[in-house]
Amino acid sequence: MTETGYWYGSGGKMARFSRLLVLLAIAAMPAALFVIASRLPSENRGLPAGTYLPDSLLVTTTGETVRTHSWRGRPTLVVLFRAGCEACEEEIANLEALAPETAPLRIALVSVEPSCTLECSLPVYLDPTGEFLRRTERLMVPVLYWVSPMGRIQYVRTGLRSFQEDAALLHRLLEGTPKP
Repeated sequence: MTETGYWYGSGGKMARFSRLLVLLAIAAMPAALFVIASRLPSENRGLPAGTYLPDSLLVTTTGETVRTHSWRGRPTLVVLFRAGCEACEEEIANLEALAPETAPLRIALVSVEPSCTLECSLPVYLDPTGEFLRRTERLMVPVLYWVSPMGRIQYVRTGLRSFQEDAALLHRLLEGTPKP
């Protein structure tokens, strides 16, 4: 047969085969996306409540080295952030405003980038080797880890909240009731 009939025409075998391939590809797409998504780290993976904050070496913006185990002895709010992230910067502004009210609390801002030029009154720590970030396995920021004086994570929260929600949460955490 000619090109327009048997193989390539609107009803030919090749045209039907091409349509079948397209339909199979469309049908297989959700399954492929599911497999890919299941292999990506979840924003909720990482250090769950009940585990200990890993001992990691961090560096202050002035170049001093600090081990996270040195934070034991008082409650600590560890905040993972990224410079330039609007949600992170708003969360940090909330925490800066609340810091005077939460005197027994240590607030430690940890940049998920190896360098950071964030200007704020709270201590900023860098993770130059990426060890701390690898151990937390977080993709989404900001992330707040409420850590007990013994180093155990008692509460984890991802994402931005309003100033009022942050204030209420910090006061509940300081009172010893971590569930929001």
